[in-house]
Amino acid sequence: MLHRIILLVLGIPFSLIVNAETIEFSTDELARESVLPIFETIEVVKNRSVVKKGRFELGGSIGLNLTEALYNTVNYSVMGSYHFDESHGVNIFGLFMLSGLSQMGKDLQQGKGLIPPKKFDASLAPHPESFIFANYEFTAYYGKISLAKDFNMNLSLYGIAGLGMIGFGSTSKVGANVGLGQKFYLTNSLSLRFDLRFMMYQGPEPTSYNDLYGIPAPDASQFEESLFFHTFATVGLSWLI
Repeated sequence: MLHRIILLVLGIPFSLIVNAETIEFSTDELARESVLPIFETIEVVKNRSVVKKGRFELGGSIGLNLTEALYNTVNYSVMGSYHFDESHGVNIFGLFMLSGLSQMGKDLQQGKGLIPPKKFDASLAPHPESFIFANYEFTAYYGKISLAKDFNMNLSLYGIAGLGMIGFGSTSKVGANVGLGQKFYLTNSLSLRFDLRFMMYQGPEPTSYNDLYGIPAPDASQFEESLFFHTFATVGLSWLI
């Protein structure tokens, strides 16, 4: 009985060696770090509440020029967009500055900080009064945010870029702008929007004219030109129609 047990124990590894087989797998069939299912139609967002494809959008806003020293920084703007699909669209944007000088401009007008009797009246120099741009608009993100247990708000993040004209009263210059914006949808059509735009143009430099005070406003051609960069922050409403 004992010798049978010994033979059985010694025979098990031998039988495993004899019956062992080498199995090869194709590299395409081996597991990878991540495996993604393949779908014919990929839907990034299901049950989209706000549909923009083929729709127009109108809006208005108020804001500030964050980088203006001499002139009134308050502005208002209007816009209109057409959305080809949920990501791509075109946008017409018009921004208009309120007239007047900033506090610094008023101080210089009164001669504060200047050697008497010298004064500087920036209101006599040509300065930007309007910005009209045609832009490409790209919606990079659409989603929802939960503000309360039973309340969700749709939102989208978008970017714009384009060219346009800057009006200086009697003359105009070509300019460019890029920007980012965020929309919070109060309804499926009405949204609260926040925009941050960066504008660049070459125009008359007010400080390049000597003794700019108490005289008829000089022509824009009498000023040297400089490259300007301005940052505009606006808040407003948009309506999809």
